[in-house]
Amino acid sequence: MADYVEKIAGSWNSPNSKKVYITASDNILNESIIYGLYFPALRPPFDIPLIAHVDSRDGFFTTFFDSEIIITTDTNRTHLGEANQRCITVLNECVQDSNNIIGQNFIKDRSFCLDDNVIATIYIRKQPWSIEAVDWLENVYNDYYPDKPEFFKNRFEEYKQRMFATIQH
Repeated sequence: MADYVEKIAGSWNSPNSKKVYITASDNILNESIIYGLYFPALRPPFDIPLIAHVDSRDGFFTTFFDSEIIITTDTNRTHLGEANQRCITVLNECVQDSNNIIGQNFIKDRSFCLDDNVIATIYIRKQPWSIEAVDWLENVYNDYYPDKPEFFKNRFEEYKQRMFATIQH
């Protein structure tokens, strides 16, 4: 799988490279496993942005929106349980669901069978994000974490200000 991702993402220092976001956080798949495949190099040849794993520690990282390639798993893969890792599970589920506004931004590219018969699927973002999609995802997280605006709401608002400043909503 890593070889294929390397091929479609391009080198991290190339002007045409694509960022790769992983919506899994267990011993079968996470970004540390990908980094380990390229040891002793300091990083894989493709760009993996900072990925949030633990809601109460990390919150939501808007690097998800900057990523053009998303690697999902057929079942939610967490190491602390789904209720503690919604920054992983919500994205994993939404990207795969073409019936919601997040999933409608992606096309399914290719799947790979990993250890324990876990299926990893690569999705390619097919269009720029709309403010409506960002608002929708913000509302999902705000419903879960209304008491943690610094980890969720504020980050979405800052992202929207940066990316959609000229759009009124």
